[in-house]
Amino acid sequence: LGVGMLGGAGTMGMDSGIAHNTFGDILLMGGIFYVVLFLFLYINVQYYFYRNMNVEICRTFFMCNIIFFVNMVFTSGTTIQPSISILFWLSIAYVARRNILSKAN
Repeated sequence: LGVGMLGGAGTMGMDSGIAHNTFGDILLMGGIFYVVLFLFLYINVQYYFYRNMNVEICRTFFMCNIIFFVNMVFTSGTTIQPSISILFWLSIAYVARRNILSKAN
């Protein structure tokens, strides 16, 4: 089930352990459910970008998200540190907005 934000507290400078990679942080914060949920979100976003490789912004987000994913293996707190994760969260917002617009038409 995880222990909530305490699982990633060491990354944010609070007294707690550090998992030394983001997958460990996610697992400690929310258990296996959070890991599966994150992977589902990541794969769906990347699949959208892969299908739309002819659009330059999609190619850019696709490559940035691959670098982000690789970085998650070696860096703790990647999903919660804005300087590292901003492009990932923006890519999710981009996909969500495109999906909303396509359903409206």
